[in-house]
Amino acid sequence: MKTMLQGKVSTFGGPEDTGVKPDEGLALVDAANFDAMKDYFLSQQPTGTTGLARRLNPETPYIACRWEYATTPKKHLTKILVDVKNPQNGKSVQAKPVDWGPAAWTDRIADLSPGLARQLGVKTDDVCVVEIPHPGTGLSTSRAPDAQLAAARHRAVLTEGKIKAVFGAFDHRDSATQPGAIRILPPWPKENLVEIMVPQLKGLPHYGNAAFSGKFACHKKAAQSLVDAFAAIEQQGLKDKLLFWGGCHVPRHKSWDPKRGLSSHSWGIAIDLNVQWNGYNTPPAAKGRQGSVVEIVPLFESFGFAWGGYFSTCDGMHFEYAPEG
Repeated sequence: MKTMLQGKVSTFGGPEDTGVKPDEGLALVDAANFDAMKDYFLSQQPTGTTGLARRLNPETPYIACRWEYATTPKKHLTKILVDVKNPQNGKSVQAKPVDWGPAAWTDRIADLSPGLARQLGVKTDDVCVVEIPHPGTGLSTSRAPDAQLAAARHRAVLTEGKIKAVFGAFDHRDSATQPGAIRILPPWPKENLVEIMVPQLKGLPHYGNAAFSGKFACHKKAAQSLVDAFAAIEQQGLKDKLLFWGGCHVPRHKSWDPKRGLSSHSWGIAIDLNVQWNGYNTPPAAKGRQGSVVEIVPLFESFGFAWGGYFSTCDGMHFEYAPEG
């Protein structure tokens, strides 16, 4: 079952939204679940602010509604995506619930991120339709319908021990200024990392809203497979599925948590794609939806990559080189 709302909308959130206080929080995001939703936020708190409302990345698809918690509890809302549709042009985008609002006196049913509004082609007080799945239905599962397959049929990632054996162990130091980040000590980086050019990624949006150059560092053993996988995506007419480049070699702990093991990104063997639509521990965008990577998964698997959409804790943006998986 679903709740369907139709009415006028506006936009909110991000560093430029002076309509929210510098210290204003969000009804559905706090310290306990921030890591699972961090892909909808800027990497750093904007200067002069302390609240999460100003830290929202306005280019990501998020939404505030006057949720009926008796029907769709807070815990349920933090795990789902909702459908937002512009009935005038038929465009539909999946968005992440982050807050309660707008106030009833505005006569609006929802506040959208500025980026979501642009994707839908709507401006303030235009009409949208919002479909909210109830618990146990629709998108409230831990994986999108396309990912509800036996993971055993798909390539598995390597254990950290196996990664060290295949791609080399290194010494590192935890960052003193950025929690969860690490610094890899010589000589491992020089001996193992190479820079590659992937033309299929050139010009894509990247963090900071800058167009990506197409060049990035990765492990030398994964380099050719990455180049070949993206070339195959273009050859199969699927280049239009590539909408956002999220990075490859990022030395850090898993989920930026110093208490956890090292992320495979530290070795330069993992990449993130279409981050906004495939957040950590949320359902990946289903086939046919904006931001979906489902159609390119088989191609990546054929070149030795495991897809995070099959992980027990879903990570639909994530592809990881696992040649012996």
